[in-house]
Amino acid sequence: MEIKLVSRSKQGQLLASFIFLICCLANPAWANIKCWTNEDGVRECGNKIPPEYSQGASVKISRSGVVIGEEEAAKSLETIRKEKQASIKAEESRKADQALLKTFSSTEDLILARDRKVEQIDKEIILLESRIIKLEENLQKVKHRIDANEKEAISENSDLDENFQLILNQIKESQRFIKTKENERDNISLQFANDIDRFNELLKPGK
Repeated sequence: MEIKLVSRSKQGQLLASFIFLICCLANPAWANIKCWTNEDGVRECGNKIPPEYSQGASVKISRSGVVIGEEEAAKSLETIRKEKQASIKAEESRKADQALLKTFSSTEDLILARDRKVEQIDKEIILLESRIIKLEENLQKVKHRIDANEKEAISENSDLDENFQLILNQIKESQRFIKTKENERDNISLQFANDIDRFNELLKPGK
């Protein structure tokens, strides 16, 4: 038989506790009583927790009314997911710190590594800019030929028009690639700035 006591006020709680103690002494089956909170925020006690509250927090009380055990509320799936993500992130951060300290011995090493990467990207950008200059020169030559044919009323310009569009697309593609390289250079500078700050933080006394 399941027995449950419900209290809704301070007076009700005192009364329920009194009745509870009497029931404990009178009924040996009430050796371990459990108390929980229902969906209305009301404390309930009984010899068995209802299934709908079994995942919530509860306390176990002896026959003398002393709390002898506590059960925390079961974690939700969302809480478990967040804790797992936090654990993975912490482990990744730990490994990144170890790699940073293993790869570099000083901030000067970090600065030199950054400058080498930035310099390499700058060289690639210069090559792309040189390519664009040549493409623009070729574009002007094709345009002059097209204009000359139109001036002389020569209608066979299809190949020239196609070549003009091809060179124009190559120029646009090179310009987009330069933009990509500039973004890459900025990201590298930002990443190394963060790494330098973290490196100095890890080297502080007590770390």
